[in-house]
This record gives sequence, C-alpha cells and structure tokens, in this order.
Amino acid sequence: MNHPFITNKQLLYIYCTIWILIAVIHFVFLNLFEQNDWFINALDSIVFNFIFFVLGFVLWYPMSFYKTKESKKINTFINHISLLVFSGFIWLGGAYNLLNLLLGDNTIYIDFLYNSLVFRAISGVFYYSNMVLIYYMLNYYSTLQEKISSEAKLKELLKEAELNYLKAQINPHFLFNTLNSISALTLTEPAKAQEMIIKLSDFLRYVISQTIHKPAPLSDELENIQRYLKIEKIRFGTKLNFEFNVNSQALNKHIPMLILQPLYENAIKHGVYESTTPINIKTTIDVLQENLIISIINNYEKTPTSFKSAGIGLKNIKERLKIMYQNTELLKTIKTDNQFEVLLTIPQNL
Repeated sequence: MNHPFITNKQLLYIYCTIWILIAVIHFVFLNLFEQNDWFINALDSIVFNFIFFVLGFVLWYPMSFYKTKESKKINTFINHISLLVFSGFIWLGGAYNLLNLLLGDNTIYIDFLYNSLVFRAISGVFYYSNMVLIYYMLNYYSTLQEKISSEAKLKELLKEAELNYLKAQINPHFLFNTLNSISALTLTEPAKAQEMIIKLSDFLRYVISQTIHKPAPLSDELENIQRYLKIEKIRFGTKLNFEFNVNSQALNKHIPMLILQPLYENAIKHGVYESTTPINIKTTIDVLQENLIISIINNYEKTPTSFKSAGIGLKNIKERLKIMYQNTELLKTIKTDNQFEVLLTIPQNL
C-alpha cells in the first residue's frame, strides 16, 4: 500500500494559502475598524504579511535544524524565543521603514502606524506561533507517513527474507559440502560423521523453526552460529579456528533474527576458502550505552578477489538495519592488508 508524502509543491501551496488568508483577514479588519483609504489598508496588509511570508522561508531551516538535533524542550523553547525576537525586529523594522518610504506624506496613516505598534508586535507573536504550529503539524504528518512507509517496507522485506531464507541465507554449497563431508567420513571416521549429522540437524531445526520477524535472544543466535562453525570446523580442520569473547550482560540482549549468519558465511567464503593458511575468526561482544556491540574479525590471504566488495549479504544486512532502526551507521567494515572486521551495533532501547 502506498502512502503519499507532502511534496515541496504541496507544502508551498499550503503555506501560500494560509498567508493569503491571513492577509485578507488583516485587510478586512483594517477596513472595518480604521478610517484609512482601502488602498492604504491593502498596502499595509501586503507589506506586513509579505515580509513575514518571506521570513517564514528563512526561519524554516533553523526550526528544522533544532528539530533534527532533538534538542531538549527548554533549549527548543529558548531557541524559539530568540527566533521570535530576531524575526520581530526584522519584520517590524522592515515594514515600518518601507511604509514610511511609500506613505510618509500621509500623516494620518503614519500616526496610526506608530500608535498601533504594540498591537502589531502582539500580532507578530501570533504570526510566529501560527508559523511554528504549521511547521510542527506538517513535520508530524511527514514523520508519521515515513514511519508508515518504513513499516510497510520492513514487512515486505522481512516477508521476502523469510520466504527466500533457505535459498539465500543458507548457502546451498554449505549444505552440499556438508553432506559430501558426512558421506566421506561415514567410512573413515563414523563418529565424526554422526557428530556432523547431529549438528547439521540442530542447525537446520533452529533456522526453520524461528520467525524472522521477531528479535531473538543473543544467546540463542550465538548457540546456532557455533553449530554452524563447528560443522565447518569438521570440514576444514585446523584451517579454521574461532573464538568468542562475550560479555555475560550481553547474552540476554536481543538482535534481529538470523542477522549474524551471513557475516560468518562471508568470513569463511573470503577467508577460509581462499586461504592456504589457518584462518582465525574472533568474535567480541559487549554492551555500550544500551547498544549491543558485535565485532567479527578474521584474517585472510591477500588475493585479487579477497573482500573485493561488501557483497550482497552485507548490503542486505545494512538495508535491513536501516529500515528497522532508521540508522545507516549500524554496520561498518574495516579492511587492512590481512584482516577484515565487521562492526555491528544493535540498539536495545527501542
């Protein structure tokens, strides 16, 4: 389902309509309660409202900046007061100087202009408040539409991931190679073959039984990752080594279901498969400021194809995290001459 956003053209239309309406009310009010000529009243309304109309565009960015930075309420209030005073001086100063220039020979109007200074200052507060209210209403609407769109996109992405997981995330080569290894071990080392079958069965049972839409306890995900690595360890022997350093406080935290699997597949594909020397995969997990920090480091032999690009798996994980947490900086990769690190940050306070 598509959810329409307010476009820049629609936003401009709404803003212009509101200020035209205010200018008309201003003109009607002057005609009803003041004895000035209608042309003078129209000029008064046009000058005052046009200047504030232009100021509205100028002030829109500062208001957006403070909103984006998520300032505290007291700071937001102080910022709005400062902008109100600043814009008020520019508005009144500009309008009074311009009307003095245009109608300076009309002493009756000039007297009325200066006698109404207090009233105009009060109306300026109303104008500014009205502009802020419009901004926050539109901002709320836009944020709501973005949230609805992101949730819809996330549901589609997760549904697609769930339907295609066995094809895309459980590497067919991993299954075929594992079955071939089991077949070879059946005659030479039946005990290892049996161990491999049990681990593969447990691994697949976990993957198939879980719902990818829900976050999973880190402890469960790590347990399944270790099953996967132990299966690969039986295949590669001393060529593959791994270790886990996990803060005990992190075990009860939650992470998106099955998000770690492609990272280890990536390490084995670009590290173990393309290497003639032992590859060490080191996982460090800690908790920092309500965030789960996961670091996966492996060495590799430098070849023309070694970690040439981020790969589809890493790009898909980054896109999934972006949609779930509205943050594009949760997955980072650090590559040196012989070491590749994936740094994953999973917020816990949502």
